[in-house]
Amino acid sequence: MREILFKGKRVDNGEWLEGFLFVRQKKTYYIQSDSFMLQVTPETVCQFTGITDKNGKKVFEGDIMKSIHFKEGRKTHYLNHIVSWSERLNGWFAVNTHNKTDSWEVAGNIQLFVFTRHGLYPFEVIGNIHDSHKLL
Repeated sequence: MREILFKGKRVDNGEWLEGFLFVRQKKTYYIQSDSFMLQVTPETVCQFTGITDKNGKKVFEGDIMKSIHFKEGRKTHYLNHIVSWSERLNGWFAVNTHNKTDSWEVAGNIQLFVFTRHGLYPFEVIGNIHDSHKLL
């Protein structure tokens, strides 16, 4: 069974908090972690995709992932992707931040590998859209 988990930035100090999501009157968001419940900024709330990166780190909506695009001799070319939800695909997918067109479905994978025309490569989470604007 898939773990339902969310994360969001605390209103009081801006730190990330993981846990269960509660929404009151469609405008106040809280995340319950362990034995406490704290208010989080609604724009930062992200859902866990159910997968981990090559280092075992949980992948959330809005995370930025780095993957090998291709290898050319000793030189390695990387691409960054943003994890998003697609209503059309009814699943998680990742979009290339460079040209916004290269995407692949990530739902249901235990560990996601990036498939490109050059081969199959693992990925790692290197940031998120809320904290790592320079990676976009």
